[in-house]
Amino acid sequence: MCITFDGKQALEKALQSSYELILLDWNMPIMDGGDFLFNLNLLKDLTKKPCDIIIHTGSELTEEDLPNSLAYRILDVWQKPLDAVDILRRIKNIKEWRAA
Repeated sequence: MCITFDGKQALEKALQSSYELILLDWNMPIMDGGDFLFNLNLLKDLTKKPCDIIIHTGSELTEEDLPNSLAYRILDVWQKPLDAVDILRRIKNIKEWRAA
């Protein structure tokens, strides 16, 4: 598990390692979620080791943002606020769906 505090840090970590789950806030400081996804797709060859699950969280998603998000393997959109129990339940559901 890795926690970052802005989009630039998140991109650096995503380029260095492979993750099963990226929980991404759309309104991150320094680099927002859209720029993160664009740069991840541009800089990392996801055909070699694709991110199995990418989750996008955000409370201010616009209709213009959503189609761009879906182009980058976003499996679900979560609206804030979420508690820890709900987050764990949703992650479990996605993992079960992927295993089926």
